[in-house]
Amino acid sequence: MNNLLPIVGAALCHELGHLMCACAVGLRIRRVGMSWRGPYIIRAQGNPLQNLAVSIAGPLMNLIFAGTMVLAPWLGVGVVIFGIYNLALGLYNLLPVPSSDGRRIINLLFNHG
Repeated sequence: MNNLLPIVGAALCHELGHLMCACAVGLRIRRVGMSWRGPYIIRAQGNPLQNLAVSIAGPLMNLIFAGTMVLAPWLGVGVVIFGIYNLALGLYNLLPVPSSDGRRIINLLFNHG
């Protein structure tokens, strides 16, 4: 159970990044939930720039947490481990694999501008 907490926490941070950005750019949030793949949000469709910002926000949130926590080892090994999980999740979500933020980012950059 101890190993599950930082994984779930990193996934929640990731979705929080998407959620905060969607709200900041004026997109209506329709639902927040949990599936077998993890937490998710369903939001109104935005314009390409809004969608790009929201897609980048999840991995960016993970990378910010990672940088803050991995570079602060005096906070304890648990915090550093949480930072490492955030780093892994943030980097993985930037890969252009199916259903990833990275794939959406590439599609938005090259198909809409």
